[in-house]
Parts: sequence; C-alpha cells; structure tokens
Amino acid sequence: GDLPYEFTNFVSRSSMLMDRAVSHTFGKPIFYKGSCLMQKLAVVQNIAGHGELVFFTATNTGIIYKIAAWPGLTPLDAPKTYIVTNYIPFGDSRPIWNLILYDAWIYFGTDMAVGQIAIETCNKYDKIDLCIYDPFCGWDTSTGECRSDKRKNLINYAKIDLLSYSLEEAIRKHVGELYAHEKISKIAGSSVTLRVEYRLHISGSVRWTKNGTGVSDDRHILAHDNSLIVTDLHKSDEGIYAATDKLGRTVAEYSLVVETSKEQIEQRWMRKFDQWCDEFERYQEDVRQWERKCSSCCQESTLMNMVPALEGGK
Repeated sequence: GDLPYEFTNFVSRSSMLMDRAVSHTFGKPIFYKGSCLMQKLAVVQNIAGHGELVFFTATNTGIIYKIAAWPGLTPLDAPKTYIVTNYIPFGDSRPIWNLILYDAWIYFGTDMAVGQIAIETCNKYDKIDLCIYDPFCGWDTSTGECRSDKRKNLINYAKIDLLSYSLEEAIRKHVGELYAHEKISKIAGSSVTLRVEYRLHISGSVRWTKNGTGVSDDRHILAHDNSLIVTDLHKSDEGIYAATDKLGRTVAEYSLVVETSKEQIEQRWMRKFDQWCDEFERYQEDVRQWERKCSSCCQESTLMNMVPALEGGK
C-alpha cells in the first residue's frame, strides 16, 4: 500500500536531510576535462615546498594526465591548475584501469599490459612556462634548460611575482626577452623563412602581419611550426613582420630588407665572401693543429717502438 506521510516527508527533497550536496571548495572543481572518465587518481603533495599538489589520473581513453595545482595568490583565491604532461603509453585508446605511484615511477595497468613511466619529465620541456608549471622542475637561466627542482638557483612557479605582473612579464623579469627582434637582408627573387622562436608555449596557430596589415597572398606561406615563408621576394616585401598568437602576444618580429640594386648585391656578396674566408682560415688552423698533434703522436709511438729493440740488441 501507500507509505505513511511521515516516511515520505522524511525522504522528500524538501527535507533538510535531503539538502543539496556539499559544494566544491572555491565553488568549482579543481580540474575538469571533458570527453573522458578519470578512473584512478594519485596525489603527491608539496613537492616544491609551497603547498602545491600534483595529480596523476588514469583515463578510459588511454591517457595519463599529470596535473599541477599551485596555491592561489591569496588564501581566498582558487588554485591555478595546469596539465603539465600527457603520458600516452600505448598507440591506441585502451582504458587504463590501475595506477600506483611508487618512488619515482608511475605503475599502470590495462586489460592486457602493465607498464611504468617516470614521474619527473623535466628534460622534455623546452618552453619556460611549461617547465615552471611542473613542481618537480625549474628553469636554469645559465644553461637555458629545464632541470630537476632539487638543484639550487632554479626558477619555479612559486618564485615568479604573479601578484604584480602578468605571467609573461613575471618570467621576463628572470630570463630577459622572450623573443628577439631580428634584422634580415635578402636579395630580390630569393625566399626567406621567418621563424617563431618564442620562449613560452604557443597554443594553436599565429597571425602574421607586415607593417600592421595581415599577409595572406600566395607568396606568403604559413608553415606547420608557425614560421612564415615568403617566396620570390620583391622590393615591396620590405617592412616589419610580426607574429601574434591567440592571446594577443607578439611572439616574433623581424625587419626585412630586400636588396635590389647592383651595389647592394655586390656588398652582400663581399660580406659573404669575407665570412667564407674567415671560416676557411679557421678550418685551415684546425687542420694545422691536428697535423701537429698527429706528428707528435707518431714520433712518440716510433720512440716507444724503438726502445725495446735497442734494449734487446745489447
């Protein structure tokens, strides 16, 4: 029969015992990724000593995510969360069911296989921001490389001043300019490649402009690495070329000069010839040093071979 009113009222949504679920700290998840199911989770705390968390999550799409959550700028701010590494141990999207951290390794298992990968991946980062997002790593300004944060005098996320500056400005305070403005001279009719060598990570494609106007004709080709290739150079191609990413950051800048006069071309070839002569002189000097070393080694070898023969003749 029907349940008593007292019982139905007890379990109704209007009852205090059926109140809404406990909300997330700071009102939102610490991390969200669509189109996949996080099946296993492991957490490492305070790697760099600043209260940060590192999450390793195994998914049903065959990917293991390494996620860093750095404390907010103030106690009232939500943590800043970044995916610092995607581990893809297999060539397909087989689900990863198990995940265990032990020492410096991640051990994982699927229906058909088990494997291990290193937790520390500092040598994989060639961009400064990707390096410092990872609590295990820091940027070495003396070598321009990402290294283990166990070393001293490395720049990590906690050392940059994000309270006073943007990410780019804060990093620039430590490492200097993030790209170089280059001047390039080319002969008319030749081609030039303008590369993007920005020191921070760029997501997606960039937009190239010449003197502030977008370039899009058949002679301006955007390469897969965001470089701009300009073919069959004309005098009208001279100007300031700049690349801007989706965040509005200038990530490359060049001043291009196209040489068309006979005098310019002759001067260019004379400069190239002088450079070639200098290189050839250095090459000859290296050869002479090698010959002297070889001659010295050969003499020592001859003397060593002669001594036993002299002793044996006594």
